[in-house]
Formats: sequence, structure tokens, C-alpha cells
Amino acid sequence: MIFWGLKMKIVQTSAAGLIFSSSIAFAGGFELQTLDTSIMYAEGNAASISIANINANVSGTKGSTVDTVKDQQVTNVGLKMNFGKFDLGLYTYRSGSIQLSGGNDPAGNYAPTGDIDINSTTLMAAYNINENISLLGGLTYNNLASGNVTTIKGSYEVTGTSSTGYLLGGAYSIPDIAFRAEVLYQPKSKLNTKTAYDATGGIYNAAAPAINGNKDTEINRPETLTLNLQSGIAKDTLIFASYHRAKWSGARVFIDGTQIPNANPALAVDPRINEIFGDSEKFTIGVGRKFSEQLSGSLSYSNEKGGGDTSTSLFTFSNGTQTLSAGLRYTIDNMDISFGVSHAQLGDVTVNGGLGNIAYDNNSVTSMGVKFAYAF
Repeated sequence: MIFWGLKMKIVQTSAAGLIFSSSIAFAGGFELQTLDTSIMYAEGNAASISIANINANVSGTKGSTVDTVKDQQVTNVGLKMNFGKFDLGLYTYRSGSIQLSGGNDPAGNYAPTGDIDINSTTLMAAYNINENISLLGGLTYNNLASGNVTTIKGSYEVTGTSSTGYLLGGAYSIPDIAFRAEVLYQPKSKLNTKTAYDATGGIYNAAAPAINGNKDTEINRPETLTLNLQSGIAKDTLIFASYHRAKWSGARVFIDGTQIPNANPALAVDPRINEIFGDSEKFTIGVGRKFSEQLSGSLSYSNEKGGGDTSTSLFTFSNGTQTLSAGLRYTIDNMDISFGVSHAQLGDVTVNGGLGNIAYDNNSVTSMGVKFAYAF
């Protein structure tokens, strides 16, 4: 029996997959999107493009209330070509982002401002040993765009740079019941660049201008492990689940060889940048349903545990998230058009970076997107 249309044509290729890859990961670090490999399991050749708007309703209060997180728009492109037992694929995504609009006001909300993005392109190759077992590998090109981070102590102009990482994975499938278990591993990726530090206007260290200038800077994307699972449970009905872990404890930022934060201003140009993030874990479970030959849909729930209801990091603005997502897909011949919406409720957190408490309460993020996929 085939539970979900044509063998491996699954709900993950619909709007549900779009929303999974376009929701902000709040609990750990600066991860924005994760690698979506679903196009590698489409039959034959396939291409896709998706656009999602991420609308952040995130504000912090200390005296005054300031919108802390900027809205964003992301575009993802996917392509897969089949060569018998081999498949070659490509997928683009925004793997990291710091888009903040804090007040930088010592008397009020002193959260930083930031405009930093890391865009990644993964070239994947799959070897299909048989209809049940596939091996997956690839290279990821990470591009750090030039940008700025400004704190109450000074400004950092970050020079753009790039690096290459790799991907290892595999999947076990039972096509007749739309079952697939997939594991993906990506190691830590290092980005070496220059940061021009300017302490003009900084309020803490009178000698700060003496340490102005270009600093050797190391930024790390974390080691990640992702598990994806799906299975048909009845005619035209599918359940799916995923687990994503990012090891931020091993992905630090270094300036002139010194890890930040650091209590000695002579060693770290801005000790009040505390970017020590906890390791993050995100769980998702959902159900997909085929209503007709043209229309299908999905509902899912995601939970990402936070690091606690208090923090000393000015880059923290939530204590985990709970997210509900819904998607619809409409098929016209070889074209799939998908629509999705995701609403994330952020856990409340109080942040104290040395100048008093900033309270983040009752915040949320809503993502809406559209995806076009074509099989040829």
C-alpha cells in the first residue's frame, strides 16, 4: 500500500517544509534557518524557490520599551538532478543572522543593534544503494556578509568573509508506507575575518580609544545534528517528526585570539558582549493529510527549550519557543504551489548585562511564506 500519493512524495516538500526552514531558532545562538534536504528525495529532477517573511514582535523594557529584533525576508532556492543511482542537489539558506535594533541607551534599553547575516549554499550528493538505503554527503559554502554590531561600549564593523564545511548523512526508507528516517551531521565551521573596533562614544573605559583598530576575529557556526522521521499511518495520512541540536558551547567568538566575554578590557575590546549561548535542541511533530489529488495540508508543533528565565547576555531575548505551523499545497500538473504560516510564542526572560534588568515578556514571531516547486 502507498499511503502518500507517489511513493516518496511527502508533506515535507510542501508548505510545512518551508515553514520549518524559515522559523527563527531563538534559544541557542544566532541560527536562523537549517538545511532542508527534502528536495533530494523528490522523484526525477526537481527545482524550487521559496520566499518567507519573518515578522518579529519582540520588545524589551527597561524604563522604555524598545523593539529589539528586526523583521526579515529570506529566499531559498533548491535544485536536484537524477543520474540513475546518484542524485546531485543544491540548496541555499540563511544559516545565521543577528538582526537587532536595541536602544543602546545606558539609561534605558541598552540591548545592542546588529546587522550580520551568514548565507549558506550546500552542494549535496546522494548515492541510492537501493530503494531503502541512501548515503548523503556534501560541501557547504558559508558567506558572512559585511555588517555592523554596535553596543553601549563601541562599534564593530565586520568585514565579509567565507569558509567551507561539509555534510554527512544517510536515510533508510520504506517507500510503500512513505517511511523515512534521515540523519544529518554538520561539523563546526570557522569564519576568520577582520573587525574594525571604534570605541568613540563608549561609556565604560576611558582608555578604550587606545584599543581602537582592526582586530583578528573568529566566528563559528556550531556543530549540528538533525534527525528527520516520517511514516504513513493511514490512507493519505502521514506523521512526521524532527530533532535538531546545535552545540553552541563549542562555537565561540574570539577577538585577537581572546574568547569573549572577558573581564579585562585590555584583552577583550568589549567585555560586556556576552555571547555565551547554551546548546539548543528543537523538537517538531506534525501530521500531513492529502485531501484530493490536487490539495494537501499539514499541521505541526515545535518546542525549543530555553536557557532559563534569566540571562546576562545582551543577545538573549527569549527563554525558548513554542511554535504552531500550518501549510497547504496545491498541485497543477508538475507544479506544486505551497503556502504556510508559523506563529512562535517566545518564553519570557529577564536580561541583566550590568546596567539593570531588561524584561522580554509576551513576545512572538510570525512567519508567512510561499513556495513553488517544479518536477521535470
